[in-house]
Amino acid sequence: MKAVRTGNNAFFIACAEHFKVILHSSVKRYHVKKSHILILLFVAVAIGVVASQLGNVSSYADFAEAEKKPGEDVRIKGVLAQGKEIVYNPQQDANAFTFYLVDKNGVEKKVICFKEKPRDIEKVDEIVLTGTMKEDVFYAHDILVKCPSKYAQEEIEKADI
Repeated sequence: MKAVRTGNNAFFIACAEHFKVILHSSVKRYHVKKSHILILLFVAVAIGVVASQLGNVSSYADFAEAEKKPGEDVRIKGVLAQGKEIVYNPQQDANAFTFYLVDKNGVEKKVICFKEKPRDIEKVDEIVLTGTMKEDVFYAHDILVKCPSKYAQEEIEKADI
């Protein structure tokens, strides 16, 4: 250590120099490479991403479960009700449309979706909605549609031959 300095900050300067000596000897002893630090940082970020996604994993509910949880977001998987009208008026509101969905238990409910109407919704295999149930209407703020596979259609045509 160097000679004692005078002044108000002498004690802090002496401590800083002592800490510098300790830190320098520790780094030499353990010899941590920058690549190791980067790998640890990457692993920490990856763990954070995975942990945040685990909170988004949820199963599909039906309309009965949604009615038991008023005001809570639920995901419902179903199919478009056959013979029911899809109401969409882009001049009035381009980001809302109404239709009827049949859930996995065969229960049919009115759905008001606050998204743009997907193209060819009449031809989709499945619809997944995220939203809330209020009274007898499901209010969806997100919609995912599963379009029919072109490969499934080709298999049907081959089976007919």
